[in-house]
Amino acid sequence: EKDAYSWAGTGRQLYEDYDYVAGNTKSYTLNLPGIVPEAAGWLTTVFAARSIDASTSYSVSVNGGPKGNIALASIDSDNQYYTRATSATMNGSWQGTKSENTVVTITHTRPSGTSGRLDYIALNYMRALTLNTPYLTFRSLASIHKETTMTISEATARCWAEIDLDALAHNYHKLRERIGADVKFLGVVKADAYGHGSVQVSHLLQELGADYLAVSSIDEAVELRLNDVTMPILILGHTPKEQVSRLIEYHITQAVSCEAKALEYSEEAVKCGGTLKIHIKVDTGMSRLGYLCDGDHFETGVAGICHGCSLPGLDAEGIFTHFAVSDEPGEDCKKYTEHQFDLFMRVIEEVEKRLGRKFALRHCANTGAVARYPETFLDMVRPGLLLYGYGEFADELGLLPVMTLKTTVSTIKIYPAGTAISYGGIFKTEHTTRIGVVPYGYADGFFRCLSNRCALMTKEGPAPQRGKICMDMCMIDLTGKMGVDVGSEVEVFGKQNSINDLAALAGTIPYELTCAVSKRVPRIYIRNGKVVEKELLLRG
Repeated sequence: EKDAYSWAGTGRQLYEDYDYVAGNTKSYTLNLPGIVPEAAGWLTTVFAARSIDASTSYSVSVNGGPKGNIALASIDSDNQYYTRATSATMNGSWQGTKSENTVVTITHTRPSGTSGRLDYIALNYMRALTLNTPYLTFRSLASIHKETTMTISEATARCWAEIDLDALAHNYHKLRERIGADVKFLGVVKADAYGHGSVQVSHLLQELGADYLAVSSIDEAVELRLNDVTMPILILGHTPKEQVSRLIEYHITQAVSCEAKALEYSEEAVKCGGTLKIHIKVDTGMSRLGYLCDGDHFETGVAGICHGCSLPGLDAEGIFTHFAVSDEPGEDCKKYTEHQFDLFMRVIEEVEKRLGRKFALRHCANTGAVARYPETFLDMVRPGLLLYGYGEFADELGLLPVMTLKTTVSTIKIYPAGTAISYGGIFKTEHTTRIGVVPYGYADGFFRCLSNRCALMTKEGPAPQRGKICMDMCMIDLTGKMGVDVGSEVEVFGKQNSINDLAALAGTIPYELTCAVSKRVPRIYIRNGKVVEKELLLRG
């Protein structure tokens, strides 16, 4: 980069737990890739180590040349385990080029006749320049034993959600194959597409050839219209009658769940001189929204639907219902779903006979029904959870999870046995424990009920979460995982750490976890293996 920036990075913390032979020498190397500006500057290394024996000495070299010696600078007796500590700052002028790889080597030596143990080494480094700009940009260079380049984690720094648009496209095509060419596909994108980003998901579904979208409110629908989504949109929830003119203006379809709403919508549509497209909602057993039609309500329900479909200013394009237990196992749930479907078909048959015309779109198949009840596909299906690759049916159907939630290790500390971790002290270390702090907490969407009950995934396997989850961070156990450093990626859920398992531990469904990912968590959209968009929903 041609602009004068500063780079800063944190080196790997090494925890060694074995005795050294007298006179033993050990070196650690930090490789800085060739991205150093073509200018003179200062390489500042802040070095810290803990050792039982105060006679240990340290030296630092840059590109093979000595840059000063570091001796024990202080004693730390804050606990019984760490009885010695050293910290020092080394300065030296240093000039490099963009093509030069710079190697910093730290060597520690234990003199003859001594014994003991080196507990850890940590190295911080900074490439500093005089700046003529009012701001600084910090970028990680490298860590001990490993060269790195700019990654998504470094760009987003704290925690982020990766949205795999290729996985979404894969799921769409798989579901299309399942339902057949003659059945239309409605993509449910309410609640910001369950946290995945409704605009981005809708753009892709529109490109792939989906037939309809569904949202919960007029605000969600208008957001899509203002972002170049032109395909049909159905509002599943309530819209005040005062908004009918906007529904007509933006060509949005509205669900009608009772005769009173049909009358209100008709009156408002006539006032503004337009026609509102509607889908009739039938309550067949969800006991939520819809015309009551079961049992003694059948006749009044059918009559009410017929009346609503005949009102001026309304165009009844479709009719739908919602299954309550189609995703649940057991014979009772199967019978209940079959009863709902049978009632829905009887209502449609009677209404169409009385009206003398057919509904263009009959739909009832939600996620559970798409997976288990192919007879319910009718004219259109409405998969929600399945589209995003979650739930018990996803694996059966070969679907992929779309969201991967990640964070990084911000700090690592080593605690002796008996140390209480986080609020309330619900977890205490049983032995010397390497604890990592990750900047992901309940304000980001990490349910506090999961405290001390789950694990996050590192490159060296699952790391148990320890202590109570805090608002902005939580702690994980990295004991024995020496390859996991400050800056290492950690997966909260995704391809390596199933969201289904995490939801089960929380006593909820995967939907709730993805919807809970808060607006301060950036979404990183990936297509064909490349980042195509980044979105942060904070005001700015």
